[in-house]
Amino acid sequence: INSIIDTDTMTPCLKKQKNKFEFFLVARLSFKDKGTDKIIRAFSKLVKKYDAHLFCMDFGTDVEKTRLLINNLGISEHVTFYNFIASKPALNKIFNSHDFVIGDLSSGHFGISELEALACEKQVISNNNEITSIEKGIPILKANSEEEILNQMINLCNNKNLPSGLRDFILKNFNFETF
Repeated sequence: INSIIDTDTMTPCLKKQKNKFEFFLVARLSFKDKGTDKIIRAFSKLVKKYDAHLFCMDFGTDVEKTRLLINNLGISEHVTFYNFIASKPALNKIFNSHDFVIGDLSSGHFGISELEALACEKQVISNNNEITSIEKGIPILKANSEEEILNQMINLCNNKNLPSGLRDFILKNFNFETF
């Protein structure tokens, strides 16, 4: 991936401690392209054991299917939809207002949003086929299947087996001075 992340805009900030674990699904809602149905099903299992909430953008080809799946799984009270956000400062605030970020789980590649979340020091669940040396070193929690997604969510809630050096990775590989 050949991108620059604006690390002046995408910065971490201290977040008030909450009693709930908050996940932000940054990928557009697409079952086929982004695997968001697997995320919803895994999250429905997580909320049986953990006090958690999922935030996602009301954007993508499968918004209505997503709402129906959430209703059918009985987890509506655990999910909030945001209007689509294109503003980087607004997205930075959203990243920093939640505990964890979930990105694209189907394509096998991480995108700009996942990198921006790392710049904000957020743990990210994503799928990565690890082609380049940079991709091999990215500090994300890898998941593809529903079971892997659930296990990574549990790891996040239990603060177990988490990568470190999130922002440092971005500063080293994706900031203006790098290019």
